Amino acid sequence: MSDCTSRSHPYRLDPQEYRRPGQACHLSMAVSRQRTLLTQAGVPQLMVAALDQSANRNGCELIAYCLLPDHLHGIVRVRPEGGDILRFAHSFKTWTGRQ
Repeated sequence: MSDCTSRSHPYRLDPQEYRRPGQACHLSMAVSRQRTLLTQAGVPQLMVAALDQSANRNGCELIAYCLLPDHLHGIVRVRPEGGDILRFAHSFKTWTGRQ
């Protein structure tokens, strides 16, 4: 994918880059205060469903994820027809935070 932009931490891409078709990003999201909530009964299924739903709603493809007790890692790509990784992350974090 030579047409994709890449930056290393702590840098972030320009906001429009998160909407470029085919652009992939690694995301890392942590539970506040490092609480180990993500592996409690029923929570992993909820998180995976929320990842899939947020990806579909925001024109993204969830390539891979790793769910750990206090954080998760994911690789997300903008679909060829368009999408927004920043909206994906925001909608996922908003919904799961309320749950």
